[in-house]
Amino acid sequence: MTRLSDPLREAIGRLAATPILLVGSDFDGVVAPIAPTPDAAVAEERIVGLLEQLAGLRSTHVAVISGRDREYLESSLPVLVPSAMLIGGHGVASAAMPELSPDRREALDKLGSILDEEAAALEGAIVERKSASCALHYRLSDPAVVGPVLERVRARASRVPDTHVLDGHQVLEVGVVKPDKGDALMRAKHWFGAQGALFLGDDVTDESAFERLNDEALAAGGFGTGGSVSVKVGPGQTAAGFRVPDQSHVASVLAELLDRRRERLAEDDQRRVPIERHALLSDQRTVMLLDPRGSVVWGCLPRIDAPAMFSALLDSDRSGSFDVSPEEVLGEPTQQYLPDTFVLQTSWGNGQIVLTDYLDCSGGKAFQRAGRTDLIRVVEGSGRVLLRFAPTLDFARTRTRLTQRDGGVEIEGWLDPVALISPGVAWSIVEEGNHHAATASFDLVPGTPLVMELRYGTASVRPAAVSEPVRRDQTLGVWRGWAQTLNLPTFKADLVKRSALVLKALCHGPTGAIAAAGTTSLPEQLGGVRNWDYRYCWPRDAAMAASSLVRLGNTGIGLRLLDWLSEVVASCASPDRLRPIYDVAGRELGQEGEIGELRGFGASRPVRVGNAASNQVQLDVFGPIV
Repeated sequence: MTRLSDPLREAIGRLAATPILLVGSDFDGVVAPIAPTPDAAVAEERIVGLLEQLAGLRSTHVAVISGRDREYLESSLPVLVPSAMLIGGHGVASAAMPELSPDRREALDKLGSILDEEAAALEGAIVERKSASCALHYRLSDPAVVGPVLERVRARASRVPDTHVLDGHQVLEVGVVKPDKGDALMRAKHWFGAQGALFLGDDVTDESAFERLNDEALAAGGFGTGGSVSVKVGPGQTAAGFRVPDQSHVASVLAELLDRRRERLAEDDQRRVPIERHALLSDQRTVMLLDPRGSVVWGCLPRIDAPAMFSALLDSDRSGSFDVSPEEVLGEPTQQYLPDTFVLQTSWGNGQIVLTDYLDCSGGKAFQRAGRTDLIRVVEGSGRVLLRFAPTLDFARTRTRLTQRDGGVEIEGWLDPVALISPGVAWSIVEEGNHHAATASFDLVPGTPLVMELRYGTASVRPAAVSEPVRRDQTLGVWRGWAQTLNLPTFKADLVKRSALVLKALCHGPTGAIAAAGTTSLPEQLGGVRNWDYRYCWPRDAAMAASSLVRLGNTGIGLRLLDWLSEVVASCASPDRLRPIYDVAGRELGQEGEIGELRGFGASRPVRVGNAASNQVQLDVFGPIV
């Protein structure tokens, strides 16, 4: 393997970090060496193998864009057929290419006849017919007599309406569909949702692809600056950002990208906790998510659709969390809900240290106006625990300042008072970027739990009027009492019950709305851009959720949803103007926005707040409600 230049290796390293990546390539001169005749070209096994391995990586896609016909590419690259996009005809011949119209088919036949007649007078010339063009190969012809023949071909082809002429490496191509590898590459990028691309090409027909990628790269700050990398293979003037001398270097480029891409994906996998491994807390006004190690990584207060105070779920490096962990290494923790509830227990060292988390539902809080929320965290056992309270207000867009209070920590300067009550904990306030964080260590005493209470809506640090054990019992009773009212099927009863509880957790107690999800910007495809804010109520989806619960014997949630809908319809200009989405209070949403400060879950950008679907016309909003 030949060594690449340091700038190219650096560019490939940056490109390897692209969340969704497209690897594009020409065929002749890149995947296969240039051959004397078209039929003599054979793909290099090493290069095909590297493309196949790249196509097998998560969020990595391959496209071969060639002047060859697509059928030829499929027969020459059979191992890539299931996984790669093969585009022939310099970008016009793909699986989605429509049939030529009769007049275009007639024009193509005329062009073929012109090439046949001219090739007959040019020794060594070969005519190749394709689905939308014909090519005159003159690699084996006498250069002294080629020029006049090519001039005659161009002149005669120009008299056929809407004909496109393309010069390549010792080949002249005439077609009835405009070829453009740059357009084809951009379509492939759009199809896969790729944010960056590598394209390798050797021909003058590849220059349009280079130019399109260079526009992106320059917009991102320079060649290979995370956006795209273009590589010219061989000599000749080029717009590509990089050059390698010959085809022997192509394998080196692909191997470098494969190694760096594997490393980056492995790093991302190690850092990122799969969404299905997070646990949910709810008080039926907001929700919080905890990762498998007991850290609060998501929480919007005081309502489910309010700005996030903890959003490490969307960027663990820049955003807020509330962490509890043993100082001593006790192995991986285990987690479980107390049966039929959203009271979560995280346990280390076979119960040596146990963390219990819940959003307080006691005293009818689930049906009170959102504005007061209590997250209760109870740590029990023996040993020292490390504590880190690091909220970042408004999705980390607002500078977060903390101040020590007797018995806890208070957030300064926010719209609502917020305090963390933690008797006996000696906090230290530290700077972490643009925000404050409070850190501490605490020695547990067996039989004496550490009780921490994050209070939103009050800065009082006085002890609660009702003890923690009583509040926990009442919270357990809220969830278990509701679950016991369900008429469950005999098949998979536990899974059905848990699913019903999740729907209940997404119900907004004060109004009766049902949120579609507790989060925003979790991607449909990891690294992709289809990242929507679902913390609102879709009347259609909410009606389906309520209907599911009715089938389990619960009509209360459906009736409360209808009350909410009645209020929404009453505020409409007319009933037929019902929007597809509202906030949980029944109000219309504002403009959809993007939060550039956050990297996104699994580097899936953009992070969005609000949802532009509120301005769409979706006629299916009525049927499910009826």
